Amino acid sequence: MTNSSRGSGKAGRGGKAAGGKGGKGKGGHNWSSKRPVGGKGIFVTTMRGKESRCVGEIYDLLDEVADRLYPPERVKALQDEREARLKERRQEGAPMDEDGEAEEGEASTATPQAQPPIDSDDDDDDDIEASIEKELAALKAGRGAKGLVKKDAADAKDKGKAKERPRFQSIQTDTECLCFIATAWPYDPVELTEAIVSEVQETGQARTRFVQRLTPTSFTCHSLSVEQVEMQSSRLIEQVFTTWAQAHNTTSVTYAIDTSVRSHTAPLSRTVLLPLLGTQISKLSSAPTISSPVPSRPILSVRADLKNPDLVLLATVLKNVYGLSIVEGRLWRGKNRVILSESLEWLANERDITIAS
Repeated sequence: MTNSSRGSGKAGRGGKAAGGKGGKGKGGHNWSSKRPVGGKGIFVTTMRGKESRCVGEIYDLLDEVADRLYPPERVKALQDEREARLKERRQEGAPMDEDGEAEEGEASTATPQAQPPIDSDDDDDDDIEASIEKELAALKAGRGAKGLVKKDAADAKDKGKAKERPRFQSIQTDTECLCFIATAWPYDPVELTEAIVSEVQETGQARTRFVQRLTPTSFTCHSLSVEQVEMQSSRLIEQVFTTWAQAHNTTSVTYAIDTSVRSHTAPLSRTVLLPLLGTQISKLSSAPTISSPVPSRPILSVRADLKNPDLVLLATVLKNVYGLSIVEGRLWRGKNRVILSESLEWLANERDITIAS
């Protein structure tokens, strides 16, 4: 698709639904949302005043990449795996998040309070009164009882339908030049972003005019709670570093950290984030504890490397939201230092850079 056609996207059009319906060319659902920024997703920077055009471009790009990375058979396999994990967690009585992962903390053991008995006669009276009020309101509005019956029938028909959830949803950040695209399960923002950047490096074609930098987030939490930031970051760091080391059959891992702080001064400034994350990473050089998310992991040798890191931590703070993801270092290098969340156009123009092996 040409740049001009991608640039014509609208912010409210949205991506395809999680079930594969909707999206471009099919009526276009309004997947723009005013809910708070949070959860898994991708921060996208753009030029001032081009936010809506940027959202249209990134929707097209994400739909294309998601169709390729998540064919129906893979989605089905992920659903089966998730259901099995949820069933196992329920049997154990452990709290779970929306992806079927165990949440931090212990499950509540409090006994639910008994509910007071329901008086069916009182409910019937309330229903009759409510029905009369509805009918009177309809008559005053000029719709009559017939219109009211049609509306109630339509509401009853739609009541049993599950709400269609989009794969990707634009969330308003109230920040110039910055967009946030929430990703629904099972679409992994890190995998999607790495696929986009890798394609640009291989082909030298950015195929975008308004999408600049991409920063995925694997989780978010409140930026004012340093305890939550440490706990959630430590969990992700241990999981990703261990997985990468096992995949590459090594116990030595190098890393770099990049921070982006917007509209936030304390407590998570850059000078606080760097040592905070560095401390969590250094814990991997010690034996895992019983409460470790990967209790069977080996002791890892970790060190910082700003030129050729194996992994790069992308820490983002926007107002009262903190997010973190960990990506492949080879996709985020440039010139003489680590450059993270790289501009797609810059990557296309700098293809002659030596990429870390």
